[in-house]
Amino acid sequence: MKSIIVKDITKSFGSKRALDHVSLEIRGTFGLLGPNGAGKTTLMKLLATLDIPDSGIIRIDEDDLSWNEPSEVRERLGYLPQHFSIYRSLKVEEVMNHFAILKGIRGKKVRSEAINSILQSVNLSEQKTKKVKNLSGGMLRRLGIAQALLGNPQIIIVDEPTAGLDIEERVRFCRLLRKIGENRIIIISTHIVEDLESTCDHIAIMKEGKILQTGTRNKLAEMTKGLVFEMDVPFDSPIPIKEEDIISIKQLNNRYLVRFFSEASINNARTVDTCLEDTYLYITKRNLTHV
Repeated sequence: MKSIIVKDITKSFGSKRALDHVSLEIRGTFGLLGPNGAGKTTLMKLLATLDIPDSGIIRIDEDDLSWNEPSEVRERLGYLPQHFSIYRSLKVEEVMNHFAILKGIRGKKVRSEAINSILQSVNLSEQKTKKVKNLSGGMLRRLGIAQALLGNPQIIIVDEPTAGLDIEERVRFCRLLRKIGENRIIIISTHIVEDLESTCDHIAIMKEGKILQTGTRNKLAEMTKGLVFEMDVPFDSPIPIKEEDIISIKQLNNRYLVRFFSEASINNARTVDTCLEDTYLYITKRNLTHV
């Protein structure tokens, strides 16, 4: 599959504009990054055929398939919502069998083989007889991905995949997403920058229903090159940086290490290498479409 084309999509709920003329080309492992309320989940629901836009087009590049034919899109689609609700008294293999039947996988033997293969790929084989209520948060998210993989979909949509996970589980889950993203389109929505840095090839930054920037991880990180500085400030001295320009403040032995934005050189400050989080904060604080 080449790419998904999102062209001039709008969506409103009453007087609130959730998506404001959004256009994207989605390919590979693609991340939607933005603060809460940016419109990410609304866009994910449209992509998952759970809602329809007020205007605009979603289609597959170089294909006749558009989202105006939701039943055909769903045959190629796997979806893990932010809140993955299933019967907690069921065993893992029972949950998978339930979703396999819903996805039209016929024959008990065929379903069993598909389920066993997928559970192995997400490292849940040893938990298949466990009840859902006994799974850790990371295992539950992996089960969510497992059901999304049933039917070998070409597109997988994952909304806030690491919400509620500890650091180790987050890292493992991001590795899993990277692994299953080979030869598929994976769309990941999150407000956690680190998740996309380790997972996605291309990223779009959203705020208030609009796309502010798109690009590769490296391209986005380089947008703030020369704009990010660090400065050592003694504990007993005021920090000479405007609050809106501060990225982070770290407390060291006898001083603060202040990381901040500036468009001009500042005495006693040094330029530093930039990262995706720097660009994300820079453009979302300023609502910039160009840096």
